[in-house]
Amino acid sequence: MNKKQLTTLSVSTSVTIALGFSSAVMANTATNVINNAINLGKDALYTDAPDWMQRTSIELQVEKNFKPTIELETVQPIMQNSKDDMMFYQLNARTRDSKKSYNAGLGYRNIVADDMMYGINAFYDYSAENKHKRSSIGVEAISNDLEARANIYNAISNKKEVKTNEFEQALDGWDVEVGGSILPMDKNLKVYLSHSEFEAVTTGRSDYKDNQVRATYPLNNNTMLEVGHTMEKEKYGSKEKNRSFAKIKYTFGNQSSGKSAEVGLRTKLLQPVERRHEIVLEKTINASVTISRGT
Repeated sequence: MNKKQLTTLSVSTSVTIALGFSSAVMANTATNVINNAINLGKDALYTDAPDWMQRTSIELQVEKNFKPTIELETVQPIMQNSKDDMMFYQLNARTRDSKKSYNAGLGYRNIVADDMMYGINAFYDYSAENKHKRSSIGVEAISNDLEARANIYNAISNKKEVKTNEFEQALDGWDVEVGGSILPMDKNLKVYLSHSEFEAVTTGRSDYKDNQVRATYPLNNNTMLEVGHTMEKEKYGSKEKNRSFAKIKYTFGNQSSGKSAEVGLRTKLLQPVERRHEIVLEKTINASVTISRGT
């Protein structure tokens, strides 16, 4: 090997080693950047999340006979006159089988005694697919262990022809629910019973009625599990009368572990309003009439 070949080999080897070292450094740097970004993202979602995000959640629901539902929910304060009251707004958005619906509400809660809080709320509901609209007004009574609520729903949109000889009509209705922590040994387990009725508009068609039982339990500070069972009075459509469902709800931010009676009612001033968010519809196809949820 002559001198020129030796010089060329040396330069080539040096360049290869330098490039290899540079690639290793760049790969290590890229890995560090990615890991740092992941850690920053975790901090944003957990410890350092802003207050508004800590009152925001995402939920996945699976139910027999239905496609999975994904829902985003946030509850934010508007103003307080004292530490024992709160005016707030609540926004919900959900999608199932590419069908979207939205809810916007205003609420006010006031702690009137050490173990009693009253609330009132009003909501506007909108189903995007066929532009159905509805409003509601609700009242609630909340103690450290028990809750009771009632909602009245008023259809705003008129009957719509969504396809040839296929019509939909949003329905008026109401619901009530009672429940809460019923087991002294575990305050975190909550059980609720509810009843709903919606008025059919077609002459001779039975009103929609159902009963529901549901239970909630926190898996950790951020994650809530809910399971339940819906029992319709009769078969109103193609879905089965009796259906089970399960929900997983994740709330962003560093949530406090104490949400039981020991921390008081002030922690419940901004809890989400419980109501039927989906618009109930009467559907008419030729002579067939069914009643179902709008989304």
